[in-house]
Amino acid sequence: MSGPGAGNPKRPFGPPLRSASAGTAHEDGRLNAPHPREAGPGRAGRPDGDRLPLPLRRTPQQRRSVERVERILDAAVDLLVEEGYQAATTTRIAGRAGVGLATLYSFFADRRAVYRAASVRNLDAFLDRLDRLLSGARFDHWWEAAAAGFDEYVRMSRAEPGFRALRFGDVADDRLLAGGRRNDEVVVERIVHLVVRHFGAEPDERMRTSLLVAVAAVDALVRLAFELDPERGDPAVLAEARQVAQGILARGAGA
Repeated sequence: MSGPGAGNPKRPFGPPLRSASAGTAHEDGRLNAPHPREAGPGRAGRPDGDRLPLPLRRTPQQRRSVERVERILDAAVDLLVEEGYQAATTTRIAGRAGVGLATLYSFFADRRAVYRAASVRNLDAFLDRLDRLLSGARFDHWWEAAAAGFDEYVRMSRAEPGFRALRFGDVADDRLLAGGRRNDEVVVERIVHLVVRHFGAEPDERMRTSLLVAVAAVDALVRLAFELDPERGDPAVLAEARQVAQGILARGAGA
């Protein structure tokens, strides 16, 4: 998970746009190729099957439509940071993005869909970085990567207020990401995909349970750390959270 890519300086993370019926977008808007912000040697190699679809009513077919959707997501996150979820109405999101309300509704059913898409984008950004980290470092066992994954999550939280505020959607709904399932269950499912691909581990109920407990604990403790120190996160709380995650996963793996 290398450093931030090019693009909007307020949002250094930018996975490609996808809908439930399509892949990524070309520079000219065509589908099934990496988004320009993912181009280059640092781009992650996660297969499309590991990625959640965005809840788009229609897939943007032209570059300008892709950019409109990106602006809508950026505007929604900016309003969340500045004024909170309740203040971020679809009218205000559209105005902040510089698009008509009809344009917003042509892509998204409602405010919840906008924030679901932004949360999926955050999750993809984190998992892409975790994928690159696992590709570039050597760990003898999958649970040994817990500390490195935690450090990356904290780095992203420090670098981007929008990521820190939205995370993976709980600020809007704890069942936002996919199909009415808990967000942390969806996150764990995607992490399991990475563990299997990089370590060849056989996923079992013990692995899933330990990952679920670790993800839930880290989310709560990192949230507390940034409530105590909004810019950097309280270092003592973050240190405890890191150790908690390592301990949970090591015990779950029988280490």
